[in-house]
Amino acid sequence: MRAWLAAAIVGLVVSASPAQACEGIHRASQQTLEFQRDLASNADSIYLARAVPVPGRTYMSTYSRIVVIDGETPPRRLRDWPKDCGDADEGLTVVFAQRVRPTYKLSDYWFWGGWVLTAFYPSEIVDPEIAARLRTTADRLRAELRQ
Repeated sequence: MRAWLAAAIVGLVVSASPAQACEGIHRASQQTLEFQRDLASNADSIYLARAVPVPGRTYMSTYSRIVVIDGETPPRRLRDWPKDCGDADEGLTVVFAQRVRPTYKLSDYWFWGGWVLTAFYPSEIVDPEIAARLRTTADRLRAELRQ
């Protein structure tokens, strides 16, 4: 009987506090927002790219530039792998690219003059400024296609 009572109380507590789950989602979203803002402030280029997994390397993608959203024009194609060693990206992505500078540590796997990439799917963009730039770029592309 006590086990049932304890289970019922735990069930009530869990069902009565869904705010904790929402809090966790909000916190993750806030961290993503801060991360994207930091990337945008340090990026040499932000661009829209088509990501294709590299054959034989399940964790690496080739990012083919479609259009520059902000900053420099990077090379047409760049390869990179996620820092978390997750699965390769595939499809339309927003890429934050930063040139590797001589100030980087020699032990890093990046080479000087190369590019460090961080990619998000468009649905993962939470920074309103970047989302607005993305919409402006989409409008510009539509206008160019009409001409």
